[in-house]
Amino acid sequence: MSVARRSFLTIGGGLAGAVLLTAPAEASAAPAAIPRPPRIYLREEWEARPPKSKAVVLNRVPDKLIVHHTATLNHDETSLKAAFGLSRAIQRYHMRHNGWDDIGEQFTISRGGHVMEGRNRTMRAVRRWRHVVGAQAADHNRHTLGIETEGTYMEELPPQRAVDALLRLLAWLCWHYELEPDTAIIGHRDVNATSCPGDKLYELLPEIREKVTQRLDRGYQSYYRYRLTDWGPLPAPAHYFDHGPTVGPNDHIPEPHQPTSDTTQTHTPAAGAPDATEARSPTADSLDADGPQSPAAGPPDASEAHSDAPSAGEAQLPAAGPI
Repeated sequence: MSVARRSFLTIGGGLAGAVLLTAPAEASAAPAAIPRPPRIYLREEWEARPPKSKAVVLNRVPDKLIVHHTATLNHDETSLKAAFGLSRAIQRYHMRHNGWDDIGEQFTISRGGHVMEGRNRTMRAVRRWRHVVGAQAADHNRHTLGIETEGTYMEELPPQRAVDALLRLLAWLCWHYELEPDTAIIGHRDVNATSCPGDKLYELLPEIREKVTQRLDRGYQSYYRYRLTDWGPLPAPAHYFDHGPTVGPNDHIPEPHQPTSDTTQTHTPAAGAPDATEARSPTADSLDADGPQSPAAGPPDASEAHSDAPSAGEAQLPAAGPI
């Protein structure tokens, strides 16, 4: 894993005398401070129906994590059975009413705090630092990942269990994809004309970003841990890749992100144009084949078909416009 900018800011630098770095924590037993994913129930576990086609996988990572609400009832049912019924109901609505190939979002969080994989191939792509194209933010699906939180949050907040699950999922995704919470975590209304994710949940996003940042800071400090030893009178490294002074005031090197001449121009892409930040191969940016297999990769989705009729206790969505 590469070192994100935050590690240098939070761990510090220039400690004199007595610092020796140990191997990264993940080389042995990972400390508890490193963000871990919540329990994520895969598609076969909630009995997703097979998609009409395999989702497109891009050879890039998402740069935004979009928080949604499902615009459904704020009920008191928190069971795993209800959570699975919610995912099946959303998938049925997206496929039958919207005519999509599969459920739209990449992850769904129930009122009880249960986290379900959404669109097919999502978890396989995440493990490989890639991105599954969903259907959750118009004109932004090729670079954003969507997380739906069950309920309608215009006048009230989600249950604490759901907020805790959202925090843990966002912290893990930011850690895994090396994203900065302050810029990566946004609401649906930040990219489209909609009230989603509801006024109250949207107002909570600054606090969520701050808490995710705190979790990442603890993780970086734990991952790049160090122990004290005698290095003598000269300053020792404070963290990985710290080998002493590198740039001085007499080097006349421009500050980061500053233009080097007056001819620098910016280009604003036309609405609906492809995202210029996507990493593309010489031929195509979509990977219909799964590509090289990593040891941590799981088996392909083994989703099973089931009847169009809702099962007992399954959540029902309104027949109105799309969510």
